[in-house]
Amino acid sequence: MLRKQLSEILTPNVISVSADTPVSEAIKTMRSENISCIVVLEENKPIGIFTERNVVQVVADQGPEFNNRPIRAFMSSPVLTAHKDVEVHVAYNLLLTRRIRRLVVVDDEDHAVGVVTQSNMIEHLGYEYFIEIKKVSQIMTKVLATTARDSLVPEALQDMARNAMSCIIVAEDDRPVGIVTERDVARILVDHGDIWNLKVEEVMSTPVQTLSQQTAVHDAAKIMQREKIRRVVVIDEDGKIAGLITQSDIVKGLEGKYIETLKEVIKEKDVTIETTSRDLAEKTVYLDNILHS
Repeated sequence: MLRKQLSEILTPNVISVSADTPVSEAIKTMRSENISCIVVLEENKPIGIFTERNVVQVVADQGPEFNNRPIRAFMSSPVLTAHKDVEVHVAYNLLLTRRIRRLVVVDDEDHAVGVVTQSNMIEHLGYEYFIEIKKVSQIMTKVLATTARDSLVPEALQDMARNAMSCIIVAEDDRPVGIVTERDVARILVDHGDIWNLKVEEVMSTPVQTLSQQTAVHDAAKIMQREKIRRVVVIDEDGKIAGLITQSDIVKGLEGKYIETLKEVIKEKDVTIETTSRDLAEKTVYLDNILHS
């Protein structure tokens, strides 16, 4: 799969807005389309991107005053792009080194033609990519954020923003009873409007999807794909929180496979260079013979 091109795995039909669109309208679009990001275009060229993480940051930093401000004030810019013909292993390296979760894909005119996310990559992976990473316990995140049922939503969002966390787990006696994710924030803002006095238990997603530390990573990826989620809480034998496994953890865990693929690419290029050099040497001898004749 890592040798495919981005055009083969991207999500087409880019959902976009202009830079002057009110941020509240962008959030409503993300909610209605159930998407993790919205691309900001100018003459069909990407000039910025507004993600779920941006939503959390905006709410945490701006409070209720953000609604009517233009999205240009909050979008991430410049936006990282990749050409549709770029091989997946190159895009994978971009995601890994830049610590991001999505790339805007462009054509020869730099027009946006799609988006590639970690979900796209994991969805197209075969079982062989997970053989080296056997168990969830080997790659799960152990540092995570938790909160209580009666915490206020703004406080939970501030914790997520301050620690750059993609979710916060609602815990009771160290057991997961709910979860609030970046994706939930757009839903909460649109469905509830005034969130400033809401308690976490009123908006959290429950029950929480969990799995054991001994679960195979391949099975965890399948659960995420089936349930259309990007993270699962890992529990110990007593049902207490042991960690969290996310798509980002899975993608990081595939680094060994990426290096293996990169070696194959380099080997192929070496063979090509060797063949070209041999052909040039043969032609040189042939030309020398002609000149001597």
